[in-house]
Amino acid sequence: MIGDLKTTHLLGASPKAVFCGQLTGDIVSIFMAAGVYVVFSTAYPCINDLSYTTCSFPTPDVQSWRAVGVAVSSSTLLIPPSSGYTAIGLGIAAVTSVVAKHTVVPPKYHNWVPNFNAIGIGFKLCDVLCAFTQWYEARLASKFAAVD
Repeated sequence: MIGDLKTTHLLGASPKAVFCGQLTGDIVSIFMAAGVYVVFSTAYPCINDLSYTTCSFPTPDVQSWRAVGVAVSSSTLLIPPSSGYTAIGLGIAAVTSVVAKHTVVPPKYHNWVPNFNAIGIGFKLCDVLCAFTQWYEARLASKFAAVD
């Protein structure tokens, strides 16, 4: 959304109109996504039922959403408590860093306060960079294998 607001500013459009449009789209997508999930989980029971050894959707994204669906709909907690503690701790650290940046840290040191949003983007970016690095290393290894 921040990128959309930047584009809105550059184009001279109304930020209020963009925000209202995105809010409308978000509300509609909640019900659409839930409906599509129900349709797919009815057509393909392997999405929610872990007793199936294979599923028609082997891609990692679908499997991760399958894990989320099972975790949310399960009567027992399938996620270790340490994951929750870590999420709470990182949330507290993020809020504390923002509050400290604007109340305690002098302005000349603001650049040295970690931005947890940027850290999160960095973790997501790692997926792309890791894939590229693996591809590059495989090409490099094949060149060395051809030399031997």
